[in-house]
Amino acid sequence: MKAKFVDTGARRYLTGEVKPFDQKNEMFCRPLWDEKMLDLGEKFYMTPVPPRDQPGFRLKDQAMVNAAWHLENTFAQGVAGGRMGMYAWEWDQIFEYPRVPAGLKIDPHNTRAITGGIKRAAAFFGASLVGVCELDRNWVYASAFPLRDAKSIPNDLPEAYRYAIAIAVEMDYDAIRCSPASPSSAATGLGYSKMAFVAGLLAHHIRGLGYQAITCGAVDVMRKPDMDQFNEPAFYNEFLQKLRLIAENHVHVMSDQTVISGKAPESRAYKLV
Repeated sequence: MKAKFVDTGARRYLTGEVKPFDQKNEMFCRPLWDEKMLDLGEKFYMTPVPPRDQPGFRLKDQAMVNAAWHLENTFAQGVAGGRMGMYAWEWDQIFEYPRVPAGLKIDPHNTRAITGGIKRAAAFFGASLVGVCELDRNWVYASAFPLRDAKSIPNDLPEAYRYAIAIAVEMDYDAIRCSPASPSSAATGLGYSKMAFVAGLLAHHIRGLGYQAITCGAVDVMRKPDMDQFNEPAFYNEFLQKLRLIAENHVHVMSDQTVISGKAPESRAYKLV
C-alpha cells in the first residue's frame, strides 16, 4: 500500500539515515565562525551600506527596510536567536485584560473543535496559511546558533511538545520582484515582523486556553523544502520548514485537519521611483 503524503511528510525526500542538522553550518551562521568565510561575514553583517542615487537604493528605500524589520529586530529577534519578546518561551502567567482567574482550562476532549479554533485564531491574528501536524524532530536543529551570540547553544526542546502549529505569512509579490533592490528586503522584513506578531499572539491564545505553548523563530527549526511544495495534498506536513510555534502535547491538536486559508490581500504594486 502506497504511503500517503500526510504519513510520510518531508521524509519522502530522504534516503538513508539522516541526523538533525547543526545550525552553525547554515549559510547565515557559517560566516561568523568559519575562517574561510570570515571576510564574507564581515562584508554581509558589518559593512555600512550607503544609499545610492538609483531607484530602490535611495535613503527612503532603506528607511522602509529598517521600518519593516523593526518589530522582528526589536521585539522578537527570531533571526538573531529568539526566545525573548514575542518569541519568549517563558511567560509571567498573567493575563492583562480581562483578568481571567488562574488555573482555568478548556475541555480537551473535542480535539477537532480545539484544532479548528486554533486555526481560526491564527488566521484572525494575520496568518495567511496555518496547519497542524505531529512534530518531526529530524527538522529541529541539533544545536542552535543565535547570531547575537555567534556561538552554539543546546537546542533543548522539551519532550512534552509533540505537536506543531505552522504558519505562513504572505509577502508582497511585486516588492519581492524588485530584488536585489530595497523593496524586496522590506517585504522580507515585514514578513518576519508579521510572523513574530502572529506566533506570539497565537502562543498566548493557547496559554489562555489553559495549556503551554512556545514560539520558534529561525534559530530553532529548519526551513526546508521550498515553498513551491505547498500545492501538494496535506502540504502542512511540509510546513515543518516554516515551523513557528510548537504546542504542548496536552493541547491534543489534530494533524489530519483541513488547512484553512484566509483571503489573500491584493498585491500592492511597487514602483521604483
